[in-house]
Amino acid sequence: MKSTRMFSILNLVVNHQKMTAQELAEKLVVSKRTIYRDIESLNLAGIPIVSYPGQGGGLGILANYKLDKKFFSIDELQTILIGLDALNSIHTENNIKHLITKIVEKDEQTILKNADIAIDLSS
Repeated sequence: MKSTRMFSILNLVVNHQKMTAQELAEKLVVSKRTIYRDIESLNLAGIPIVSYPGQGGGLGILANYKLDKKFFSIDELQTILIGLDALNSIHTENNIKHLITKIVEKDEQTILKNADIAIDLSS
C-alpha cells in the first residue's frame, strides 16, 4: 500500500504544482507524519520533493526536475505500471492514464508495450 500511496503523492504533487502535507494527508486519508515519511522515501529514491515556504507554499517537485526513464530498470518500470494501473482502477482521473501512456510510449523495449496487466481495486 505504501508504494501505491507514494505514486499518489507523486501524481498529486505533479498535477497540483504544490500541496501542503495536510492536503495530501486528507486526500489520501493518512496522517501528516505518514506523508512526511513517504516524502522522505521518495527523496531517497531520487525524486526531489521539496518544501516551499510561505503563503501559497507547500510540497512540490524541485523546479526543472525531469525524471530520466533510464533511471529505472525494466522490472522497476513494470512495477510502476502495476502501481499506476492499480491507481487507475480506483481513480478515474485522466492524468493516471496519461502517465501510463507516457511510460509505455517512451519504452524502447517491447516488454512493456506487450505487457497485459490487470488489477482491479475498485471492489
